[in-house]
Amino acid sequence: MLRPGQPAPAFSLPDQHGVTVTLASLVSRGPQVLFFYPADFTPICTAEACYYRDAASELASLGARIVGISGDPPESHRRFEGEHSLGLTLLSDPSGEIARAYRAIGLFGILPFGRRRVTYLVGTDGLIKDAVAQELGISRHQDFVRRTVRTLHDSHHAGPQT
Repeated sequence: MLRPGQPAPAFSLPDQHGVTVTLASLVSRGPQVLFFYPADFTPICTAEACYYRDAASELASLGARIVGISGDPPESHRRFEGEHSLGLTLLSDPSGEIARAYRAIGLFGILPFGRRRVTYLVGTDGLIKDAVAQELGISRHQDFVRRTVRTLHDSHHAGPQT
């Protein structure tokens, strides 16, 4: 995984509506929680996306947004987002180029072709602030969100967000 303090790799990917989204455009609006997940409509990925949906308003109140990235095409993301009323931006990375750049490829860190469940907090300075990985289950990702909320809350009251 990328470590705190490292630059977040730049990207330009289509969202569920076919609109191109860049990392630069995202971080210009505030800190970003980027979650890489294996596939739309799978049980753990659905639970994870719904958890992020439920946490989105609290993070938004602190200036942060949540963005999901998987190899599924925009059409699948559009159905997934609609079926679960996610309200999240979902980006399509079919080649896995961005997942590789974020070290979100390699099931259990072993297989080169599997997508990993990895979440990053990227600051407005484009640097990784925090990261977590958990292949099966989402409890570490839930802890990550709670930690992120505390971090953003503290920085929100201390001055400009990063």
